[in-house]
Amino acid sequence: MSNVFGYPLVPLDRVARRITDGSHFSPTPREHGHLIANVKDMKSGAIDFSTCTRISSSAYRELKATGCTIKNGNVLLSKDGTVGRVVVYRQDDEIGALSSICIIEPTDRLDSAFLGQALQSEGCARQYDNFMSGSALRRLVLRDIRSIQVPLPDSEHQRAIARVLDTLDTAIHET
Repeated sequence: MSNVFGYPLVPLDRVARRITDGSHFSPTPREHGHLIANVKDMKSGAIDFSTCTRISSSAYRELKATGCTIKNGNVLLSKDGTVGRVVVYRQDDEIGALSSICIIEPTDRLDSAFLGQALQSEGCARQYDNFMSGSALRRLVLRDIRSIQVPLPDSEHQRAIARVLDTLDTAIHET
């Protein structure tokens, strides 16, 4: 990724508290229960709760105990199959995640909305292409995601950039 506007580039793992993926086992679907998201549920920058699978409370507790839940402020990156979809999760209710979703918890040095925009940039997309493996199912592995270079302006600039780009995304989506 080129050095955008002179901002320093840093590996993602230097500005994230946690970079992990969701569950590597698929809990049995239920008619009622807790939500678990997959890449198919990542639509237009949000999780479409109406398409999420529901799982039992015991399966959800297991996901939570193993760190496979999505919390408010997490940034999600699809890493298997359809690679590069990004969601900044802005809900108070935690939900589970399957392994096709990378869950990123930024540190205080990195604004979630800014990170969401950075991960959708052309520079990051080129990095995804360089790192992808697999022939039948294209994927990114966590080791490579951790090394993705992201720009790191100061906090004030991050918020301003994210605000402008989020406004543009909303206007484009509404038209």
